[in-house]
Amino acid sequence: MKRIDVIIVALILVCACAAMTFMSAGRRAASADEATADIYEDGVLTHSLPLDENREILLSTGRGYNRVVVEDGGIRVSDADCRSQTCVHSGSKALPGDMIACLPHRLVIKISGGEAPYDAITY
Repeated sequence: MKRIDVIIVALILVCACAAMTFMSAGRRAASADEATADIYEDGVLTHSLPLDENREILLSTGRGYNRVVVEDGGIRVSDADCRSQTCVHSGSKALPGDMIACLPHRLVIKISGGEAPYDAITY
């Protein structure tokens, strides 16, 4: 390699590192004290719960019930009377953009606030 090639490669690496540093400077992971769980029943926002306060609520509709528990900076459905129990098996959610859904009861729980530590997830 010639001297000019080494200089060009070094400049490209410096520019790439500077761009990555600049782009990630404003990013931060969401913390429990700024994240909230928005609970929608039939598409209507009914509750907005901060994830930094431990609590348990019972959501009852004509279709059935869901017991929602907020603890340790996350939210989960601990009990429901739907047949599939998909909402119960979803586990605890804490990152912005995470969702729990109980379709038989038309219940959706979405985490909002803060910023997710990633841009996208692929499966």
